[in-house]
Amino acid sequence: MLSKKQKAVYMASGGAAAATLVWLLYAESASTTRSFLKKAGTRVGRTLGGIQRTLVTIRERVEAVDRIVRDLAQVGSDHKARAEMVVSDTLGRLEQTTTAIQRNLTQSSDEIAALVKDIRNAVRQSVSPKVSEVA
Repeated sequence: MLSKKQKAVYMASGGAAAATLVWLLYAESASTTRSFLKKAGTRVGRTLGGIQRTLVTIRERVEAVDRIVRDLAQVGSDHKARAEMVVSDTLGRLEQTTTAIQRNLTQSSDEIAALVKDIRNAVRQSVSPKVSEVA
């Protein structure tokens, strides 16, 4: 709620503004002021038009940059997904290769151990005295 003092100030301001407008419209002494305001209004209008055109251009550029940023984010997301897929695929193949190598090494070492055992048995039999020689 406004105080009496505030109301009085507002009414006085309004009255002063109304008196100024009446003077500008009808007083002979205000003709130079009207002429000045008309020229100033034209210049202000041109300036505001330029500002409006600049703001429209800025808005268009911001929208273009926004589209580019969204496209870049999408491309980045796609590349990230592809990279994750490649890394997962590579790790899977590495695990398969490791398993195959371990299986082959185990199989080879078993075969080598069996071969060495057979060679030992053959050497033992050829070096050990034969039954007919002992008797």
